[in-house]
Amino acid sequence: MYDMYDYIKGNITAAGNDFLVIENNGIGYRINTSVNTLAKLQKNDDNTTVFTYLHIREDIMQLYGFSDKEELALFTMLIGISGIGPKAAISVLSAFTPRAVALAIAGNDANELSKAKGIGKKTAQRIILELKDKFKELERESQAGDYEEHTENVVADEARTALMVLGYNPREAMRAVESCIVDNMTVEELIRKCLLDING
Repeated sequence: MYDMYDYIKGNITAAGNDFLVIENNGIGYRINTSVNTLAKLQKNDDNTTVFTYLHIREDIMQLYGFSDKEELALFTMLIGISGIGPKAAISVLSAFTPRAVALAIAGNDANELSKAKGIGKKTAQRIILELKDKFKELERESQAGDYEEHTENVVADEARTALMVLGYNPREAMRAVESCIVDNMTVEELIRKCLLDING
């Protein structure tokens, strides 16, 4: 299923604690968003691009938007978890950057994720468990073809998971990690190097 909107570009005409309004061709789009996106976008409120997701459920139709595709990808992953709605996902993305969430998930750090408002430790554990299970299945599907199985390395495994949290597919994550990893790297160092290489 494809979303109705990929992104909206326009001028920010209003903003609150958890939303902003972007005017495009005479239409004001009210977009629910995170604290992190609000902080980034209000620095440059002219000709702003917001990557969006249209949430539809029964009689509810709400637009969510973010300053970059990494945050949007993580939002869609979070709301795909049983019991995690848009409000909880926004809470996580307001408390942490996508990279910080990726590191917490990769490192099984439920205590860190539970610092987000309204996210208890059990919910944090469920987020970690369900996303890791999803990524393992994606990796199995990727390796079912002609792709070579990766070597066992805790740092590499956590970095691959973190990259998938940020929206990269299993093959992209594997290739990036295998081309960037060197001895004695921390997970954060490896992720940073991979992202620099991927983004040029």
